[in-house]
Amino acid sequence: RKQMEGGHLPTVSSNPFANVKLRKAGGGASDGSGGGSAVSHLAAALAQERAQNARLRAVDMEAWYDRLIPYTFATVFVPLSIPEARAIVDLYWDWKKRGSSGSDFDFETAPLPSDALWTTLLSNIDSAIKRVSSADDKDRTDSDNDTGVFAKLSSRSPKDSKFCERRALLSIQHHLAAMLDAGEQVSANTVVATVMREGIAALRCQTADQVLRCFLTSDRVCEDDIPLALSFPESQWTQHMVIRRWVTIGTAYEFRGFVYGGRLTALSQYFGNARFAELVDNKQEVQSLIERTCFSTTDDARNIVAQIAIEPAEYVIDFGIDVARQRCYVIELNPFGKPDGMGTGTCLFKRTSPHDLAILFGDAPFEFRIETEEATTADLQKLMRVGSPLATWLIEKG
Repeated sequence: RKQMEGGHLPTVSSNPFANVKLRKAGGGASDGSGGGSAVSHLAAALAQERAQNARLRAVDMEAWYDRLIPYTFATVFVPLSIPEARAIVDLYWDWKKRGSSGSDFDFETAPLPSDALWTTLLSNIDSAIKRVSSADDKDRTDSDNDTGVFAKLSSRSPKDSKFCERRALLSIQHHLAAMLDAGEQVSANTVVATVMREGIAALRCQTADQVLRCFLTSDRVCEDDIPLALSFPESQWTQHMVIRRWVTIGTAYEFRGFVYGGRLTALSQYFGNARFAELVDNKQEVQSLIERTCFSTTDDARNIVAQIAIEPAEYVIDFGIDVARQRCYVIELNPFGKPDGMGTGTCLFKRTSPHDLAILFGDAPFEFRIETEEATTADLQKLMRVGSPLATWLIEKG
């Protein structure tokens, strides 16, 4: 695959997938009523921070992977040391400065450092790629052509990587141009679906060098995730580079499931900006497959909630579905809870809607939502970043 949160479009909006922000929990300030009150506020803030961090760590892949191996992709965790993390951030800022200086700097061809730290890091990633590539998978055949890996950190993925966005843009242009040259009608819905598909495909890495360039050109990784992790005491450092076997799943067949109170309260199409005819036709089959293989009420071995035993049983699970093989993959988990989801995207459910929140938190009947209307030109224009290379190219093509 591709582990993607939020259901937005790469290369279309300015920072399309960065809807889940990890941060230290905010604490209450002293109300000026005296030392006792200040101490109480500080104690409450610390307790809140510990509770929120515990919720975040509970859904990190390291916390649940071993218990869900039958449900998910072959994965190798490469320990990331503090010096390696700092070196990545330092090189990120160096590349960013050089790229904005007006020089001919190119992050695709810029050489990586050759000292022992970087050599070791590349070697460790290369070994992980070989291990996941050789892992047994009864549901995968040579004809799938699913070589390569998806790489992320413990809690965030580099899906905003400039390295990947550039590859996505070229692929999007190639596919849309081929349709136009063949005389096909290219609708706004087709454009949106193509952007989604190729944006995901661009995240596939074949080499350790490509993995590092993904991280080194990601604001999410180098301005958010790693600095946050480095801000905590070294004794709490548990970061990994997570190398996952690539399994191609159709864009129409990724979903976000909402678990609250230990049960599945809602399902949503993950990439909710386009209509997929095959999903409309197969909606009931998809729901049945997810419920039967992952939320059985009679067999704990087919019940994810029972397998991972996270308390409280409140989180979202992203799924990838292979209808032909009747296979349901767990892609990842994210924190979820009241009052509005703990910052996790809710896809086709609105966090500002009391009715939708009632569904998500189990106070209204279960719903499975998919797009039933095709994206329009107006929808596409709303998603476009004005002046972006893709927007400019589409305008030129009429």
